Amino acid sequence: AFANRNFSLSQQAAKGQLRWAINQGQSLSAEVKWKQEVEAELMQSLNQWEAQVKFLLQSEAAGRWMAGLGYINNDYQGDGFSALAFELLDGLLPGENITWSLLWEHVLSNNLQVSLNYDGRSAPNIPAIHTGSAKVKLFF
Repeated sequence: AFANRNFSLSQQAAKGQLRWAINQGQSLSAEVKWKQEVEAELMQSLNQWEAQVKFLLQSEAAGRWMAGLGYINNDYQGDGFSALAFELLDGLLPGENITWSLLWEHVLSNNLQVSLNYDGRSAPNIPAIHTGSAKVKLFF
């Protein structure tokens, strides 16, 4: 049943990142990534460019805030609705995609940490997809 889910991928990738520490509790980073993945037997390939900007704000009183915004261009050749496409595209769609995220983490006491996470993504001609999570950690 799973014999058709084995793939042989060849991959090339490159990444560049620039990070600026504004002060002790703030930083700004920009990152550019490129990857190319090819599955020759099924004649499916991906050429992906990604640019992302992240801002980090951290203080003892406010906790840790991280915000990110990304642009991803997926040039995908093949069946866009296959299991292989889902894996290669990381759940995104062929063409232009925009992603964003917001994370807040705060230590409420010596042994209790709270985290809230929000992520979104959008592509042309489809509604934006929003996901969120909340987490409480107890250290003992």
